[in-house]
Amino acid sequence: MLDYTHVANLHRATISGDPREATTPTKTERLNDGIRVGRWMIDFIPPPLFARAGGFDGNVDRWQHATWKPPSIVYMDVGAARTGTGAPEGDRSQGISIWSTHLVTPESDASCHYHFGFARNFGLDDSELARLLYEGSCATFLEDKVMLEAQQKNLKGGALDGLMHIPADAAQLQARRMLDEMVRAEARSDLDATHH
Repeated sequence: MLDYTHVANLHRATISGDPREATTPTKTERLNDGIRVGRWMIDFIPPPLFARAGGFDGNVDRWQHATWKPPSIVYMDVGAARTGTGAPEGDRSQGISIWSTHLVTPESDASCHYHFGFARNFGLDDSELARLLYEGSCATFLEDKVMLEAQQKNLKGGALDGLMHIPADAAQLQARRMLDEMVRAEARSDLDATHH
């Protein structure tokens, strides 16, 4: 899942812009088949990649919404529109929207393959913009890679029990609980099947 606090601190050159991002709360919602987390940032400085892609010369209203579906798929809806043009109310016509899908496939207990793709609703015939967004996405993921590898090294041989949780962890905690419930239900089903 997406931890927006880490995004704000890690991606200053690409997808983070306004220092208030790190303290803007998110809303987490448990769905029947996943977890949704998101937030609106009203009248914020646009991040560098969004400013270039959307041609924004002033502040924007930004949205970041992620939906996790077990076991390892995340759908994201992110974007920005000129402040005060109605995006929070549903009119995104003065902005840019990017929808992405992220798929994680385990390789071993400590490694995985990460696949992603995205679509956009702006500059569809602009090959230079396509290159800018592709390179910006790659730079963003490489920043994540460094952090994730450090986390993996710290967790190797350890447990998640006893870690201190902060409000920004709400979506991840809900996802872990949902996965734990699914694992327990599958184990019960397997046990029932062996007894029949």
